[in-house]
Amino acid sequence: MEATEDEKEIERFETELEFVQCLASPAYIHWLAQNRYFDDDSFLAYLNYLQYWRTQEYAKFIVFPHCLYFLRLLQQESFREAMKRNDYMLFVHQQQVGCSQLLKSSAIYPHGPHVLMIYSRATIGCSTPP
Repeated sequence: MEATEDEKEIERFETELEFVQCLASPAYIHWLAQNRYFDDDSFLAYLNYLQYWRTQEYAKFIVFPHCLYFLRLLQQESFREAMKRNDYMLFVHQQQVGCSQLLKSSAIYPHGPHVLMIYSRATIGCSTPP
């Protein structure tokens, strides 16, 4: 039995959501860079297409907000090239962990972790890597 149009749309939504959220991992981005995905024009076009996830309408479904920050950075050739380097991937990961720890600080969020998610979704990242 063939899937209905609604089922196809749901599957596409879930697949794209899962892929976009994988971009929260600097190690995964590094793997994509090492395996030359960023040299493929059709893959770069797909990343550009996925920018709609950064809109409020879709960002509300994101659990790992750093993925949206990295999705934006992946539009820059310099970031894609830098992510081929292991040392740069580790630097980005360290910055990501530091940002997360800062955001979880009770001094910044005295009202609990639910405020962290609201803030994270609003800011989509802490700082731009060099």
